[in-house]
Amino acid sequence: MTSLATVLLACGGSVSTPDGVGHSAGSSTTDTGEVPIELAFRATAGGVDFRCGDTVDLPSGRVTLSDLRFYVSEVALVDAEGREVPLRLRDDDAWQGEGVALMDFEDGSATCESGTAGQHTRIEAWAPAGNWDGLAFDLGLPFRLDHGDVGLSQPPLNVTGMFWSWQDGYKFLRVDLTGTAGTWLVHVGSSGCVSSGSAQAPMVECSRPNRARVVVRGYDPTAGVTVLELADLLRGADTGADTAGSGPGCMSAPADAAECGPVFADLGLDVATGECVDGCAGQIAFHGVP
Repeated sequence: MTSLATVLLACGGSVSTPDGVGHSAGSSTTDTGEVPIELAFRATAGGVDFRCGDTVDLPSGRVTLSDLRFYVSEVALVDAEGREVPLRLRDDDAWQGEGVALMDFEDGSATCESGTAGQHTRIEAWAPAGNWDGLAFDLGLPFRLDHGDVGLSQPPLNVTGMFWSWQDGYKFLRVDLTGTAGTWLVHVGSSGCVSSGSAQAPMVECSRPNRARVVVRGYDPTAGVTVLELADLLRGADTGADTAGSGPGCMSAPADAAECGPVFADLGLDVATGECVDGCAGQIAFHGVP
């Protein structure tokens, strides 16, 4: 994807922001000995780069691609012994802030009319020097950042297309598709959220957090690429069918269990509880490429 080449952190390059305006990147080593790194991400559908308007044949059915965005937080590098070393993400006033990054693979073209022109496919961070064997991150937001006023929030939490409501919070993962039977969505976010009103934030964690801990091993993420493959995310799903009376596809609601079950399993989550199963070890949607 062209966006993978737009960020040149070590050379002081730029990031394409949601409105398409370039943003300068820094590259100095910190006084704590940390070094600047980049973590490249890629999104594919059947091995082909995600592109708005493309129609692809997946095991889950024939679909047209219309959106693909997700939040990551609690990002860490993994060493050869499996130890996680937390990273310090760079705030850039566009895609990264408060330890959170919004990864955005749509460009607002073709069928992606609900999106924006900008894309973000690399995380900029500082890390201690070392040899790495993988990447770990939460697919989603921590509870403290998941509920509030999107209109007053700072980037990257100011994106209305990734927000449900104060009560329900943000969409951690948004994949919009059109299947043979019509619109089919994968909107993963916390559910079972209780507050005194839809414009009030919950005081306690939602009963189904739906926050996957993704751990990908066997590659150096500072040199390779972390890939989200839609064919694997949707393995076992049927994008040509939908439960009557529920939202289109998987909207993280209890009524969507038939559609969400396979998707959640492919993220290592229990659809009933919204919790990781064995540390989300069963996730297959993300993998690393050296």
